Amino acid sequence: MEPRTPVSVIPAARLTPLQIDAWAKLQEADSRLASPFCRPEFTQAVAAVCDHIEVAVVEADGAPAGFLPFQRVEPCVAKPVGGCLSDYQGMIARRGLVWDPVELLRDCGLVSFYFDHMVATLESVQPYHYRPAESPLMDLSQGFDAYLKEVNCKAWREMPRRVRKLAREHGPVRLELNCRDAAVRDMLIEWKTAQYKRTNGRNIFEFEWTLGLLETVLAKQSDSFSGQLVALFAGDDLVAAEFGMRSHGTYHSWIGTYNDQFHSASPGLMLLYQLGSCARDHGIDVIDLGKGPEPYKRTIMNGSNWLAEGCIDTRPSASYLKRLLFQARLRVLESPIRVPARTFVRGAARVVPPLRNLLWMR
Repeated sequence: MEPRTPVSVIPAARLTPLQIDAWAKLQEADSRLASPFCRPEFTQAVAAVCDHIEVAVVEADGAPAGFLPFQRVEPCVAKPVGGCLSDYQGMIARRGLVWDPVELLRDCGLVSFYFDHMVATLESVQPYHYRPAESPLMDLSQGFDAYLKEVNCKAWREMPRRVRKLAREHGPVRLELNCRDAAVRDMLIEWKTAQYKRTNGRNIFEFEWTLGLLETVLAKQSDSFSGQLVALFAGDDLVAAEFGMRSHGTYHSWIGTYNDQFHSASPGLMLLYQLGSCARDHGIDVIDLGKGPEPYKRTIMNGSNWLAEGCIDTRPSASYLKRLLFQARLRVLESPIRVPARTFVRGAARVVPPLRNLLWMR
């Protein structure tokens, strides 16, 4: 960071209107930060239901020029705001701002900052990346027909027939972009919880604050930031649903699931198809599918954003060791002992929680 650059560390709930406005303008001015996760409203929503949400505010020329939101999970250790529910992370700053991540951490009283969805094109953090990954997206800026022609995938070619079949058997297929029905929300949570149990995945609804966060996000409704409960129906039957977030023309597909009764109709894909077909009518140019290994994302994507996992640490030796541990973890997870190793670490972490962070076996 440039010498004597003023840095203030402020609880997210105490940001001033001037600071919030500056943050919003910086986000809107940089296409790399188009995700709703980069909005001040998302950080404020998390701060409304979680403790220790703070923001490092970097000033230049007497005005706010950069904002790094973080969650202090230990006195000197931070993670991104929202933890495992955060799909985009990074410094929201004006282009050209020179800052040193290590010095910024020291100004915040931190030793380390872990991240797993860092915007990879933010140059200052690139030396601390461990592994890049794509966040696939549907670029609809040229219209849905142009998008379909570009991806030319079998799933989309078959979808009109699937929609017609579903309509014949269960009633007209319709999509609600901003459903306000609490019963739909509750059903989504019930289905998603069952899915986590089937797949042995981390159940985000076990965290006390998750439901509060979703309610807070859904209550925010503006062009710059809104939570959306998207629901697909066939007649009176709920077929699929998802929690999403939107910032201007970017919609992020966040937490979704479907009714097992309609599995043969590809309900999750059908929801995305229906959403894509009407997106431009509602001012949506991009549907971000989120980082993940699901094969369907590769099939329907026609663009992507690059994200990264890594850790900034103020101690050079610790930084070096953490990188080695991460690389060792990758080798284990790509080997035949992946399942027993993950089971062991998860069990050990219940007794010694810091092991989860140390071994990075999440």
